[in-house]
Amino acid sequence: MSSARAEPKAASASGVAPLARAGPGSASTRVAAALLARAKQRADSSTEHFGVALCRHADRSRLGLSVPKRLLPDAVDRNTLKRVAREAWRLVEWSPARKPDLAMIKLRRRETQWLSMPRGQLKRAWRQEIELLIRRAVARSQP
Repeated sequence: MSSARAEPKAASASGVAPLARAGPGSASTRVAAALLARAKQRADSSTEHFGVALCRHADRSRLGLSVPKRLLPDAVDRNTLKRVAREAWRLVEWSPARKPDLAMIKLRRRETQWLSMPRGQLKRAWRQEIELLIRRAVARSQP
């Protein structure tokens, strides 16, 4: 056994140097802080289970999703809900001048029957309600 240690790699296998962590004044830190503020803000539009807060004055477009573990204890369900919400948001037809730069979609309460529903039925129910939420947000953002 040798006591020599391997030298740390300066670049990944693809030849690209790894990204450094964002500093306190970086753009990604400012966006993360804005998303956190959106999460704490009162919803611009809401449905029975979800709320959305929008902002039009940010450095870049971002969608934040908040799905608390106490409302959906199973990680698979939380990730499925996030996937459904991202897909619904991606398919929205915004007018170019009215698309928000930051949006925060938050699960505010759950149904007790969600825990016993088959996943396919649950995804359809979430998709319908999130689409309704986004339609309301689009309608409110129109002049």
